[in-house]
Amino acid sequence: MFRDDNKLDIVYGNIVITDEKCRHSHTFGRNMSLDDFKKGYMPPHPGTFVRRRLFETYGLFDEGYKICGDFEFMLKCFMDDSDKIKYINRTIAVFREGGKSSDYRYSKIREAEMKQIISKYFGESTKESFTESSDNPNALCRLWLETLLLEEKGITRLLKSSNVKDVAIFGTRKMALYLYKDLQRENFRIVRFLDNNINMQNKKIYGISVESPEWLAKNHVDAVIVSIESSHDEEVIKQLREITGDELFIVSWKDLVKGA
Repeated sequence: MFRDDNKLDIVYGNIVITDEKCRHSHTFGRNMSLDDFKKGYMPPHPGTFVRRRLFETYGLFDEGYKICGDFEFMLKCFMDDSDKIKYINRTIAVFREGGKSSDYRYSKIREAEMKQIISKYFGESTKESFTESSDNPNALCRLWLETLLLEEKGITRLLKSSNVKDVAIFGTRKMALYLYKDLQRENFRIVRFLDNNINMQNKKIYGISVESPEWLAKNHVDAVIVSIESSHDEEVIKQLREITGDELFIVSWKDLVKGA
């Protein structure tokens, strides 16, 4: 692609993230814009090719950041050179999940660095678009674990009180797998996984099909559980409401944990 178009500075595609513990793979990658960077998203680093001249222009990664040096570099490229960046819907790399960027122990460092970079390049007001939910995911995961180990029950009380039986899970990352296992052990029927990621649609997780959220327009479930860890779960719930109306029970995993 660089040979065909000498003006291109960056070409990026998709990556497959594998989790050997869960025996699950997730394809990540799509066309991105500056609005994605404001929310803390960037093209997948291992699936990105950059011309050397960009490093000559912007310098190397800032080693003052322990985790987010790649994020800042890519942001500078997108701000100044977006017309010379191209996304291709192809798998470029496969890697096993792990390392500092996905380790819970480093999540606070990553969050602080990301906010600092977003504030630096977009201003203080846009920093809030990345701010994590006031419901700390790590704390909620601990509460979930305590419920499982100490009370020997799952986080399904809200579902049971609403007479829910058939469930769809929005999301296909690790949190969705946790939800699947919890719901399964308490005899709920998981009908579908839902995902906006077209690269995950039509695949199967634990033998269950992954569909577009539009699947809800023509098919019935008693409830949809959103498995997004960040504060963007509110955006997903709004999207699902536009598809289904106000009657369907739609809830975030965070609310299930708090109501357990």
